[in-house]
Amino acid sequence: TRPIITLLTDAVQRGVLREDTGSWEVPEGLDGLMTGVPTSLQQMIDQHIDQLTLDEQKLLEAASVVGKDFNVAAVAAQLEQPTEMIEGQYAALMRRQQVVQENGVSEWPDGTVATRYTFLHDLYHEMLYARVPAGQRVQWHRRIGLRLEQAYGNVTQKYAGELAMHFLRGHDGQRAASYLYAAGEQARLRHAYHEALSHFSKGIEVLNDLPETCQRLQDELQFQISLGAALIVTKGYADPDAEHAYTQAQKLCRQLDLESTPQHIHVLSRLSGIYDNQGHLRRARELGEQCLSLAQCQQDSTHLRQAHQALGRTLLRCGELTAARFHLEQARRFYDPQDDHKLVSSTPRPHLAVPRLTNHYTLGLLLQLQGYPDQAQHWMDQALLQVRALSHPYSQVAVLLWATRLAYHRREVRLVREYAEASIALATENAFTYWLARGRSYHGWALVIEGETDTGLAQICQSLEELQATGITHIGPADLGLLAEAYERTGQIQEGLCVIAKALERANEMGEQFYKAELYRLKGELLLKQSATEVSEARACFYQALDIAGCQEAKSLELRSAMSLCQLEQNQGNRDQAYKLLSEIYHWFTEGFDTVELQEAHALLEADRTD
Repeated sequence: TRPIITLLTDAVQRGVLREDTGSWEVPEGLDGLMTGVPTSLQQMIDQHIDQLTLDEQKLLEAASVVGKDFNVAAVAAQLEQPTEMIEGQYAALMRRQQVVQENGVSEWPDGTVATRYTFLHDLYHEMLYARVPAGQRVQWHRRIGLRLEQAYGNVTQKYAGELAMHFLRGHDGQRAASYLYAAGEQARLRHAYHEALSHFSKGIEVLNDLPETCQRLQDELQFQISLGAALIVTKGYADPDAEHAYTQAQKLCRQLDLESTPQHIHVLSRLSGIYDNQGHLRRARELGEQCLSLAQCQQDSTHLRQAHQALGRTLLRCGELTAARFHLEQARRFYDPQDDHKLVSSTPRPHLAVPRLTNHYTLGLLLQLQGYPDQAQHWMDQALLQVRALSHPYSQVAVLLWATRLAYHRREVRLVREYAEASIALATENAFTYWLARGRSYHGWALVIEGETDTGLAQICQSLEELQATGITHIGPADLGLLAEAYERTGQIQEGLCVIAKALERANEMGEQFYKAELYRLKGELLLKQSATEVSEARACFYQALDIAGCQEAKSLELRSAMSLCQLEQNQGNRDQAYKLLSEIYHWFTEGFDTVELQEAHALLEADRTD
């Protein structure tokens, strides 16, 4: 105990251990406590160890290679001695209260039963480990790994992290890589994605030191795919490191002549999603079409679904709503309930979010744009209902964010705020940086609409900066449109017009057209607020918005543009043509008459009828 007292005394003197109202605290954490251990203490521990017999020292050094907590059977394996023989030596050390203490009994899956011990302090463990010659360490780690592999039998995956550590330090690269991959998968099952990233990244490092064989390349392919998925979850679809991982996977598919295989289809689908989120929609579309072509040759339902979903998502952003709906409905045809099971079971998972839910919420947004609000809400409600039954945070936060997006397009401010707050809480808890930024942008918009203008606008601006930090090179037109509307609401008209100009330029560069009609409508509203003399230009913007929405068959956006035009013409005393147009669009709708905008349109038409 004396070395520990010395350590604590030194920590108090260095200020890393402080008394606060009768209790002790470590402001800098345990790392601060362990940093700068005095030489005198190290010498004291060395002297303490040197007082033991050589056999006892070797016994403790061997134990340090197993870990701070160790099983006597593992030590026996590395020393190549009978377990019974060394049990007594540890018991004697414990009775003298020297270095170790008993920590129960453990039984391995192969039936081996032995006593567990733990070192009295981390310093003993670390200093004993440092005394073991490097070559001896390698040999002992390898022996321990092989014995544990034998002991764990067919449940080695459960102990993959421990086995990976021993084979890594035992210079058995092939086994280390295998268990690093298994450890990464186990971490993903626990939703410990940052831990998974560490395992997958280390595994790729280990593989790169091995000879370039076909097996090594196949192993790296699996690592790159899993690494990319973990990066998308933690950092977002636009993350450059995720793009690099899947680009490497694509190269490996070519190198291994796997270009016509399901693996390559999966990689192309992921790359399509990455480019879609980065705003490179033309590249995303090319890869989506390539993915679909390969999937059709394979006639595999899982990859046909994945390809149709990827292409449908991109076509939606391109403003080709009819084509997007075709692909999303095709994706539904190929849905397999087993895909959901793969996601939440121990099977290595090809999906980030539950496929069924991804389809539900994407289709929901598309149907809203097309003018089918009730059907849109039905699919989103299904997604919200079904995700509650899953213990899968990534799917949950994705559904919440898409529900937020749908509520935003429906102008349901209270729901936008509620869903955004729920998504922010979940994204914060799980360190999902992309979804966190997304949630904050919509939450900021809701605050602006509800009157908390300064707070809301600041939150939107901050969230857009956070989105760029996730790898989105250029903020998309829809996100800029949200910011422009916030500026319009806060009376910052010139700022809003500058953002709209940037958004329209960005829409042409990226090929993102689905929000272009709304951008022109917002531009018209901003021009009207800027000056009463801007009526002609504002009117032209509203007609431009109507033309774009009409070509895209985006009836909801067409309705919104027609309402803006009607309000303008009403103020100008020239409303007949505009109201006729609004009436035609309104009477096209067959559902959703209780939604905000259809009620507003109805009120406008009723006011015109009674005048």
